[in-house]
Amino acid sequence: MNIKKHCNILKNINTSKFINDIVKYANKNPCCKIYPNCTHPPLQSDALLYKKFTKLKKSLDLLIPNISQIQLWALVTLPTMKISSQWHSHENKEINKKQLSALCYLTKTNVGTEFKNGKSIKPQINTWYIWDSSLVHRPEDKPVNNLRITLGSNIYLK
Repeated sequence: MNIKKHCNILKNINTSKFINDIVKYANKNPCCKIYPNCTHPPLQSDALLYKKFTKLKKSLDLLIPNISQIQLWALVTLPTMKISSQWHSHENKEINKKQLSALCYLTKTNVGTEFKNGKSIKPQINTWYIWDSSLVHRPEDKPVNNLRITLGSNIYLK
């Protein structure tokens, strides 16, 4: 179902300054052109996060050597916010390439990710979780107990 990979690069860069920079990026670079009138979660960044934080892309390159295209965003959830728990997948049927999704928790959180097939991810910070993009998933539907920052990625293979 999913593959758990640990990435020491994230452990080395995941500092309080890095977290603050991610939050600033998400605030200045919203998810899309129609934000806030879109269906994305409230503090989701655009998918170009890898251009500003190149070590994030390098960490995925180490795990997946045949990436042809990538989208990488941050999702910031404050303790006072309701988490967006809609079922979804990241599969893009218009692109005829093998597609993977990746998720990394940057902060400790009580809210993991569940899949429609009954599997779930219990959050471990600085760990990339990678799965086939067709799998339907969502954040667990429960209150967030502290600042929750996750990285999400769509990965297209050569």
